[in-house]
Amino acid sequence: MMNIRLIAIAMIAILLCVTVADAQAPASQTIREWNDVSGRFVARGEYFAANDTTVVVRRRNGTLVGIELEELSTADQQFVKERRAAIESAEPQPDALDQYQTWKSRSGFEVKGKIIAFGQRDVEFRRMQGLVMVNGTAFSRLPPFSQITAIQIVAEFDDPAVKTEADLSRWAAKLGTESRKYTVEGVLLKLEDGTELPVPFFMFSEEDLYALRPGYEQWKDAKSSEASRTREDFLLQLQAEEYNRGRMESRQIEMMKLNLMAAATGVTTIWEVFLVPPPGVFARPLSVVVPARDSLQAQQIALSQYPGFRINATRSLSR
Repeated sequence: MMNIRLIAIAMIAILLCVTVADAQAPASQTIREWNDVSGRFVARGEYFAANDTTVVVRRRNGTLVGIELEELSTADQQFVKERRAAIESAEPQPDALDQYQTWKSRSGFEVKGKIIAFGQRDVEFRRMQGLVMVNGTAFSRLPPFSQITAIQIVAEFDDPAVKTEADLSRWAAKLGTESRKYTVEGVLLKLEDGTELPVPFFMFSEEDLYALRPGYEQWKDAKSSEASRTREDFLLQLQAEEYNRGRMESRQIEMMKLNLMAAATGVTTIWEVFLVPPPGVFARPLSVVVPARDSLQAQQIALSQYPGFRINATRSLSR
């Protein structure tokens, strides 16, 4: 029987994780029947991607199937060869990352798209109630591309043996109650059909990484400058708050000095006003010290500070 296999998550990741067939394929060749060397029917679907040994076919239900080229019919092999040649003949624009061009993975798969953003994100893995959690979401609930990327992140930064969902589950089981966090840098790639995919740098070929590096360095410099501005703004805000706090404390001290001077010269008197809470209110009696010309003004000042309380007694402290 022909060696045909469903593309597992590890295989799909190598493709830069495109979710649609290449937009450059002619409409008449989007969906086709694929046959083996003996002419027997193998699969029906659209060309997805290919390298020197394998072609990936996308079925109508979205399933991806990997077929070894040497096991396909001569006509299908020729179709793949022409399809790859058409992609490779597209004029690349390495100096304009915001233009559509062909990008290649480390394993030779190609996809056409344009870089619309650089980015950096922390990805955290943990195991909860038997489930693998990625940034707080169960792995099984992630979109297909996110599942692929999650597996590749673990393989790239921790354990190269992790290639499938089952491998990831076994790896996560070893974490116990701990978690693992990785900082992943990459790009947001926009395909010709409008699909936007976050692609980590480690999935690109060395040649493409070389082309991406200048833009990434500029992004990092801009991000660093923005962080510096944010820190400066924060420090300025703290300084302004400290300045205003100092001015307020200074005004309070000056007011206290004026009150004391006024009391010393006899212009005002320092009064102690005793307050009690209103009936039915559970609160302790209060003693308020205020400067005032007379006891009536002292009582009014005290009541304005504690509305609802009642005057119990008043006495002068400066005579």
